[in-house]
Amino acid sequence: MPYQSGLVIVFDAAAILSVIAAIAWFSRGKKYVHVKDSSQPAHSVTESQTR
Repeated sequence: MPYQSGLVIVFDAAAILSVIAAIAWFSRGKKYVHVKDSSQPAHSVTESQTR
């Protein structure tokens, strides 16, 4: 099939980029919440607040 080699390349690239994105997502840590008012300290969101 003439398109098989192109499909293999595209799906391999998608798999590699998905793994890179997953590693970047896991390495971010907790979610940071930016507070617009500078007089209040910034805080991170806990799991109980996100659900």
